Amino acid sequence: MNSTRNSLSLKSSNLKGFFVDDVAVLQMVQKKMNGIFYSNHLLQMKKEHIDGLVEDKFQPVRDSFRLTNVMKYTCFRRNFSDGWERGGAAFAVYHHGKLVVDLWGGYADESCNRRWNDDTITVLFSCTKSVAAICMAMLVDRGLCDYSDKVTRYWPEFGQHGKHDITIEMILSHKAGLPYFEHAITLADLTDGLRMATIIEEEKPKYEPGVKTVYHVLTFGWLIDQVREYVLSSENFSVCNI
Repeated sequence: MNSTRNSLSLKSSNLKGFFVDDVAVLQMVQKKMNGIFYSNHLLQMKKEHIDGLVEDKFQPVRDSFRLTNVMKYTCFRRNFSDGWERGGAAFAVYHHGKLVVDLWGGYADESCNRRWNDDTITVLFSCTKSVAAICMAMLVDRGLCDYSDKVTRYWPEFGQHGKHDITIEMILSHKAGLPYFEHAITLADLTDGLRMATIIEEEKPKYEPGVKTVYHVLTFGWLIDQVREYVLSSENFSVCNI
């Protein structure tokens, strides 16, 4: 374990901007692994805590989560026992407006003393990516754009520095070649839509767009936001309409 941690140990002085090279990615891996080791140790000392329900007509979902002959939810449970959830989590599915799957488990604090409940409040983080993707799906559904459209059809300036062939689909599938910003982004930048548009226009792909999937952890929302704005700018629609 120590050798693994040492091999991943890196100097933060090598970093520039957001995820500018593999060094930053490895630092993320190091932090994640350290958390897994710690969480796994604590969880092994604690009694398993998983609660919730699955409607009978969603039996395949129940079976996929359940241990043989035991009313436990295997995949959900494994995230805790393997340390990937860092303590606690919840999972819910609504079908036609009705709650049909509702699971929660683990602990809501790092010391694993406070149980995760059905009403535990947490931050969303990258869950917002699904909201951004749904916004684009609604634009496509209403015929305002298509997944196969090049971004430059709506945002010509985006095509600078080798980005001219990037499509909306590539952005949504994390294949646009823009997984991080080349330079550090300030809070003032993040709250200025026009400034963010300029920053994105000046970015160069970090790999050939469309050839592979690389998680656009910090750029996804800004890319989708700008594409949505440019699509809507040529139509008689507003944010409220979508």
